[in-house]
Amino acid sequence: MKEKQQGRQFMVIDVHTHVYPDKIAARTVALLQSVENHPVYSDGTLKGLKEAMTRSCVDLSVVLPVMTKPSQFESILSFAVEVNNTPGFCSYGGIHPECTDIEEKLDRIQEAGLRGVKLHPDYQGAMIDHPGYKKILLGCRKRGLAVTIHCGKDPAYPDCIHCPPDKSAAVLAELFGWQKGGDFSKEEPFINLAHMGGLGQYDLVEKYLVGLPVYLDLAFMLETIEQTQLLTMIRSHGADKILFASDSPWQDQRRYIDLLESFPLTEEEKAQILYKNASKLLKLS
Repeated sequence: MKEKQQGRQFMVIDVHTHVYPDKIAARTVALLQSVENHPVYSDGTLKGLKEAMTRSCVDLSVVLPVMTKPSQFESILSFAVEVNNTPGFCSYGGIHPECTDIEEKLDRIQEAGLRGVKLHPDYQGAMIDHPGYKKILLGCRKRGLAVTIHCGKDPAYPDCIHCPPDKSAAVLAELFGWQKGGDFSKEEPFINLAHMGGLGQYDLVEKYLVGLPVYLDLAFMLETIEQTQLLTMIRSHGADKILFASDSPWQDQRRYIDLLESFPLTEEEKAQILYKNASKLLKLS
């Protein structure tokens, strides 16, 4: 892939964005905005995100649908395929831990040409050690599908964290034998623990997750952590396993790029974070 984009030194792949079908976008964004109590930086439509990408010189956005109940599978899959066929976008599929036919649904996601699935334990009302999540993780690894998981706090659910770092680590150890201090030289990471492994729980991320063969993305967290701690985490975990992400429309892509580029990282580390790691995860040529 080319390493140059007009106005930027490197390509930019944003691995964590959200859009909604035009007919429900305004209503959905307004509802979530009232719950999250946070401003938005696009209107939640595919067109709105494309306009934001143009302003920010983002080359590719990964769209992550959230399936809040099993009955939404068909509609979410249909919209994901539409988004995935739009230049400049890559959409994951949605799946719910309460689905009774997880294997069949993962097959359909793969057959549709989608590169992964998004899990959001808070919005799906299940802890990350739910049997359905374990089946999904094993099934995705078998099929070569990527997985992005919302981790840590969510403003909409302040009283219950469904995917804290210690539980994430326990599930990864149970399913894949991954434990801190292990030899992961032969592992190909396929799981992205979003929000740097646990929004607002960074000390626990350092304790339980840093060093494991998983990606950590920067969505919605660059302004919630001290820069010195973030730099320590990036260097300890490895810049080759950090992904640029904004969480658009809840954060501004351009501001997040500018923030990252202001950090005292090497040019190679910035290139890894901005696009090289995502290219590998998404299996882009």
